[in-house]
Amino acid sequence: MRLQFISPKVHGILDYLTAAMLPSTPRMFGFSRKVTRLHDVVGAATLGSALVTDYPLGAVKVLPLKAHLAMDVFHGGLFLACAAIMADEPTPTRACMTASGLFLLTTGLCTQTQKKEQAPERDSFARQHPVERYAEQTRPDIYSPQRTGVVSGL
Repeated sequence: MRLQFISPKVHGILDYLTAAMLPSTPRMFGFSRKVTRLHDVVGAATLGSALVTDYPLGAVKVLPLKAHLAMDVFHGGLFLACAAIMADEPTPTRACMTASGLFLLTTGLCTQTQKKEQAPERDSFARQHPVERYAEQTRPDIYSPQRTGVVSGL
């Protein structure tokens, strides 16, 4: 069983925030040019996939959500691999890349891909007003469900 606690709508919000955060982070902290380029490419890919994904905040809705989530997992793995490979980068840069990778992995793996099951239809007795239920149980001679739903004689 997968732990899926992020709704597609929340995932969409996170996608747009991530698309804004990824290109701005290396500029705020002064990362190297190659790390900045990596963030720019993944940020653009995140924005592009968010716009075309078939979920509540998608604009065009042509990319299935599962494919979008697979891209998120891939981008997360890419960040983790780059953080491990780029030994010449300072530790804070690599830590930021690791955090971004873990965030993308988590959102990709923990987003709900199926709609939650609807609650079963309640029977007519449960839909009745409590006064109607009481009248039906205590005075069946007066209560008639064929009437307009109004209990008479009380």
